[in-house]
Amino acid sequence: MSSGSGGAVRRMTADDLARVLRWRNHPDVRACMFTRHEISPQEHAQWFAGADADPARHLLIYERDGAPLGFASLAVGDEPGVAAWGFYLAPGAPRGSGTALGAAVLEHAFGALGLDEVRGEALAFNTASLRMHEKLGFRRTGERRQPDERGDREQAVICFQLQRAEWLARTRQAGP
Repeated sequence: MSSGSGGAVRRMTADDLARVLRWRNHPDVRACMFTRHEISPQEHAQWFAGADADPARHLLIYERDGAPLGFASLAVGDEPGVAAWGFYLAPGAPRGSGTALGAAVLEHAFGALGLDEVRGEALAFNTASLRMHEKLGFRRTGERRQPDERGDREQAVICFQLQRAEWLARTRQAGP
């Protein structure tokens, strides 16, 4: 699908379900998610069936040297050309895989999908995600607060955006 020197993304298929569920339910991944409960196989299959059938949703597997190392999604909302993204790495993925995943997804978003803007959010305590967004050129656009999954306290969420022109300028500046 889309590739770069740091890996490539491809469309997620039903063959990826068990692997992605293992990744998503790993305690280190769950700890940084907006919803932190353990996902059942039935809930996961139901999510995939709905998302896979939705033309506005793009479910992607990030691979390097043929090894699956992460998951990402792009969801186009009401604003044409604008998508929200989410992602996570396989537990134990090599250092630098997050930035490489992000770059491959953005290349796909701004290239093959022709998007104009990608927006992201990260829980304020998730410093790895905050750093990755900034390293990829995202700008912080604000902060919001939301109840945690149990609803007993609020958590800070940092909002980001990156426009295609900014991404293209960064990648051209970096050179081949």
